[in-house]
Amino acid sequence: MGCSAGPAATQNAPYTIPEFTFYRMDDTPFTRNDLSRTTHIVFVFFSTTCHHCQDETQAMGKNFSDFSQSTLYFISREEKGEIEKFMNVYGKDLKDKANVHVLRDPRSEFIVKFSPSQYPSVYVYTPTRRLVKHFSGETPIEEITAVLK
Repeated sequence: MGCSAGPAATQNAPYTIPEFTFYRMDDTPFTRNDLSRTTHIVFVFFSTTCHHCQDETQAMGKNFSDFSQSTLYFISREEKGEIEKFMNVYGKDLKDKANVHVLRDPRSEFIVKFSPSQYPSVYVYTPTRRLVKHFSGETPIEEITAVLK
């Protein structure tokens, strides 16, 4: 189960990662070209007020060693201050990791291009940007990490 991210998705997760422009917490643009080319790419689309997102983020931090060979991209449409508060509380075990990036999506591009139906939505892609698996709603960490092996 998860929190609603908007209208139900009308299409499946994109097979390849589409072009996008999100923003780092320092307001510099972040595009598809900035993604890792050597590790699995894990997008975590979240809302700061969604308790499923809070629980999943904490679980990812507690099981961080299982994500050490991946690059995590946490993406939210919310204001910078709310995202920072969320990461300080729920993502404190992830915050200073080199392979964890927190991005803002002020233009709601993620919803348009990836069609999530619930928070959190987790998308796992190969380093060559091909979809491995999409998880909708809170998912046991073991299910996510199983596709990273």
